[in-house]
Amino acid sequence: MKTALAIASILVFSSAVEAAGDVEAEIRELTRRVNSLSKSDPAQAEALFALAAAHQRAADASAATKAGQRRAAKHASLAHAIHESIVRLHPKSAHAGPSRLAIGHHALAQKKFQNALESFFKCARRARANNASLAAACRDGFVLAYAEVGKAQKAHVAFKRVSKPDAVEMVAKLADLYDATGKAPKAIFSYRSLLRLLPKDPRACVWQGQVLRLVIAIGAQKQIAPERRRLIALGKANNDVRCADLARGL
Repeated sequence: MKTALAIASILVFSSAVEAAGDVEAEIRELTRRVNSLSKSDPAQAEALFALAAAHQRAADASAATKAGQRRAAKHASLAHAIHESIVRLHPKSAHAGPSRLAIGHHALAQKKFQNALESFFKCARRARANNASLAAACRDGFVLAYAEVGKAQKAHVAFKRVSKPDAVEMVAKLADLYDATGKAPKAIFSYRSLLRLLPKDPRACVWQGQVLRLVIAIGAQKQIAPERRRLIALGKANNDVRCADLARGL
């Protein structure tokens, strides 16, 4: 009963929120459709998902202007609440996975990183058997959240719990993300981890080159010469001339 009342309040509120352009009419129509369906009807999950998507489009449109940011926040909160309802009421529906992904990204936007990790973890684990593209998107979300609160030293272990076959690639994405966001020490550690895990990978020269570039950037003078030598030695070991080219260019 409480769940039904909660859904009803969400839908009544959503129909009252002002939306931009044609989205307003779409939200009203979708709200009527959801109200006409029983929660035991699989079609309700589809209608709820469409309603959440409409609210998200309204949020994106409203956020484009400073005056519309409060409206955008309301629409985003409604989309989030509806996605949570889909997961709770229709956990086995085809829309539950995308809703978990959306919940994770909402938590990420709200800087609730632990909640985001939990949502992306559940999404990735449940999608891996039957929806490869959704599972990949959930893994990417997990990496984004992990970069905010996780420890670089424990990343590979954490990623193996999400998906063991994809754990190393997740470390590679984490390393690039650390690099792009100015977290040089964590990026260096992550690139070195990749070199330990996959020393013969075709990207090994690039990873070692990134280490050299970063130690130069942070002014770690004592590390520059050893990292340059490692880059040259790696090229010889892997028969990859790019390593020597990188060493000369940095």
